[in-house]
Amino acid sequence: MSYKEGIVAAISALNDRTGSSSIAIKKHMQANHPTGTKWMNAIFLAALKKMVFDGHIVHINGSYKVSAAFVAAFLTNPNCRTVLTEISVFIDDEGANILAAALGRNSTVNSTVRKLDLACSRDVTSTGWRAIFAHLHSPLSSLEDIDLGGNTIDDDAANLLANVLVNNTQLKILNLSCIAITNDGWQALFDALQSPRCMLQELNLSHNGFNDEKVTHLANSLASNCQLRHLDLSFNNVTAAGWRAFATFVLQ
Repeated sequence: MSYKEGIVAAISALNDRTGSSSIAIKKHMQANHPTGTKWMNAIFLAALKKMVFDGHIVHINGSYKVSAAFVAAFLTNPNCRTVLTEISVFIDDEGANILAAALGRNSTVNSTVRKLDLACSRDVTSTGWRAIFAHLHSPLSSLEDIDLGGNTIDDDAANLLANVLVNNTQLKILNLSCIAITNDGWQALFDALQSPRCMLQELNLSHNGFNDEKVTHLANSLASNCQLRHLDLSFNNVTAAGWRAFATFVLQ
């Protein structure tokens, strides 16, 4: 295995939603380095630098993730025989469009992808989210688990995501933790949870600063939801009164 292949394998294996540090990548590669083969740190660092320069990986805040362009090339390679079940990338608007286009192709590789981790992709605007969410509307989408934690989603994008929740019966797990959405955006998402066509089974809404009023609105939306099995509301600003109101709505 080349140093380039080892770096990609390490980032994938570490599966850190905020990216992997060079130290973590190096440790993983050294632990899996062939016995009797000398570790060449200079080659490792040069490979890491070249992969960033070539656009194969992205370096943000000291962490590395594979790029959308690299993943797209992998997804659209007709000769690829690797079974890919999860994609974890940092993206911007350009990367979102590249990734959405690649996912939209009907290929053997795409059909196995179940999870898409786009956490902490803070450079994506409504333009990029429109491309990603448009793919989720497609019958070609096999995605069941989406991580959008740590991002900013404006009202237009929130409405598009709400439409996905109503129309995509494949999507079962959604992470919206620590995410910047306006009150109107949250209301659109809460309204979508009321739909009998919403098939979500797990929803993470932790670290969002929800107050008593917000969780009451959420509970009202969930009163008619028969699909959701797991809901994470940890680390929000809810008082005992808010939890009582929440329980009243959900358990009625």
